Amino acid sequence: MRGKDSLTAIAKDYFEILAENFPVMCSSDEFYFFPRVEEAERFSNRLDSLDRARIEELTRKVKKLFHSLGRLGPQGELEKKIDADILKRSMKTFLRDFEEIPVWKSDPNLYLRIVLFGLADYFQGRINHLSPGRMEAVPRLLREARENIKDASPVHLEVAQEAVKTGAEFLRIISRKTPALSSLSQKAANALKEFGIFLGGLDGRTDFRQGRDVLKSILQDTYGWQQDLGAVLDMGKKEEKDAGKECKRMARQIHSDKSWLELVDGYRLKLMKGRELLTLYRREVNQLKMFLHDKDIISLPEEESLLILNTPPYLAPLRSSASYCAPLVPGEKALFYVRTFYRDWEAESRNEVHKEYLFISAHETYPGHHLLDLRRRTLSPIRRQIESPLFYEGWASYSEHLIQELGYCEHPVQKLIGKKRQLWRAVRAILDVSIHTGKMSIEEAKSRLIKIGYNSRVSSQQVRHYVLTPGYQFTYMLGKNELLKLRNRLSPYLGLKGFHDFLMDSGEVPFHWIEERYHALSKEERTTRH
Repeated sequence: MRGKDSLTAIAKDYFEILAENFPVMCSSDEFYFFPRVEEAERFSNRLDSLDRARIEELTRKVKKLFHSLGRLGPQGELEKKIDADILKRSMKTFLRDFEEIPVWKSDPNLYLRIVLFGLADYFQGRINHLSPGRMEAVPRLLREARENIKDASPVHLEVAQEAVKTGAEFLRIISRKTPALSSLSQKAANALKEFGIFLGGLDGRTDFRQGRDVLKSILQDTYGWQQDLGAVLDMGKKEEKDAGKECKRMARQIHSDKSWLELVDGYRLKLMKGRELLTLYRREVNQLKMFLHDKDIISLPEEESLLILNTPPYLAPLRSSASYCAPLVPGEKALFYVRTFYRDWEAESRNEVHKEYLFISAHETYPGHHLLDLRRRTLSPIRRQIESPLFYEGWASYSEHLIQELGYCEHPVQKLIGKKRQLWRAVRAILDVSIHTGKMSIEEAKSRLIKIGYNSRVSSQQVRHYVLTPGYQFTYMLGKNELLKLRNRLSPYLGLKGFHDFLMDSGEVPFHWIEERYHALSKEERTTRH
């Protein structure tokens, strides 16, 4: 019989607290630091609660579980040590975001995203019917927001006002599609309108910058990467310099009279209608899967369910031009959304995004997010439910690197586009740290993106996103580079396929644990995996 304070019991209690009180944040992959708690499916009739008194009660409970976890002492088996470590990191992150630096007191977008993603679950097929309970809870949640938020930064307020407009349109769509909920939809719409008025009355004097200590906590406590922010900046600057030089070299080989920016800008997909664009992505995903099968460098699951769909208009403001929506529980379909509808002023952005379709497909599906998610769901309960953005985005970025390395890209300008994406990720890492530590203004950040080929409007949108997601943008570059270092050390002994499979079997854990798992293998096991 398991003891009351066993690792399994503590994890179960923790996941139950999150699922019951934060079902939307637990089930959506858009809330980056929350575990994907499978039990949240039981509460699909609820929206999350951010009532001040309840949050205080929940932080006390999580703190108690955190201390119980500490009292367990060192776990004997390595796998239990790893499980205990990632569980502890998840709890520490929860306490940071709800008690130490309470985002629920300063970010109105948190509430709006809960509303929009909570209602969108129905249209994504995540829940079988749109429960009246979720719709009924919208006024309550927005009332909690008005009670909790005293002020917010100008950027947060600007984005939130746009989300209010998106929400109003979304509710109109729900009323048309689900007439039985029209009365509740109208009440939710009224609450949303009141919330917009509330936002308009805030001063907007709060500084959006999270500061060095918060970024350091994300880097070290949440991700388990023990170097400092200076090392991230140094890595970003080196990669920016090296990738920039490589872009110039590749451009000279393609066309001696044109810069790499001119070559990338001049590369155009033929104008496609929505159905044609979806066909392009579906074909690319199938080709990537066959390519990986033929190369035999990673084990592919026999069964999987991935739908490639047009991003519905009501989800377009919530999701990027192409995005992956991971299933919460087995049997649920994975979704790869591609945005095919653009307004006139976004036409340039459409071409800019979808010319990168090859790398977007690899990043989001094979061998990127979708394959990683399929493998994650075969792991132990703790590792199945706790993800790490550093590993998650690092693996997807490594996937782009891998297909280029293996010769998948044939068109010279496509190869150049792949290198541009590497440069972009290095710049994002620099901006993430620099913006939130006060070393760079928003306008300076926009200029850095314009310099590498993004137009003014796209640059503005990207920088706004970076402001709202501190500590996330450097995960792409940092995670990819750490995986490459691991591969250099371990693949000579495991082989490339053995390394990839071993990595996937480890779960999304801090990278030092993967090396420890390798050293714990017997000589016979290492040989077998090669």
